[in-house]
Amino acid sequence: MNSFDGAMFVVEETARTASYYNVLVAAKCRNGDFQDALDLYDERRRFGCDPNTKSYNYLLGSLFIVHACRLGSMDFAIEFLYHMMSVGLEPRLTTHAAFIKGYFWSGQVGHAHKYVVDMSSKDKYSANMNYSLLASLFHKSGRVVEARDVLIEMIEKGIKPNFPVYMRVMKDLFKLGKGDLVADLKAKFAKFHSNTGNG
Repeated sequence: MNSFDGAMFVVEETARTASYYNVLVAAKCRNGDFQDALDLYDERRRFGCDPNTKSYNYLLGSLFIVHACRLGSMDFAIEFLYHMMSVGLEPRLTTHAAFIKGYFWSGQVGHAHKYVVDMSSKDKYSANMNYSLLASLFHKSGRVVEARDVLIEMIEKGIKPNFPVYMRVMKDLFKLGKGDLVADLKAKFAKFHSNTGNG
């Protein structure tokens, strides 16, 4: 009996609840059976057991770990994410991070940036983390000026960067002799301190 057969037996012997369907989805995803995992979502609805946030986030995580990043094909995962959000469920921060890292490390930097921008309006709670992560990825890949550009963009939108990311970018800009960029970034970041003082 494989992992899916074992999981199916559990469902047949117990009530059809969200947690048991999540076990089935997990088993399908581990086996790479993503279409079957999606079919389970339809079955859940027929039994009056709508997928929950954990269900969606699990499938998205599995898609990235096993499938989407490896194949460089993220359209399906994005479509699934938007469906999740359309029914009022919020992605976890780790789900956003999976999209951003997946796009970035597969060479689709423009898509990573677009994702961050789009999500800053759709899921404001994640905006700071998403922008800061993108800046950090640019920094880690040696693209310090582009990391600085991301920080400037978020500051101009009123989103305060993660302080350790900001400091690492400042330090490396200084090492590169980009004193003008350091001064500009520092001046823009200072507005958050002045706003705090005025509040």
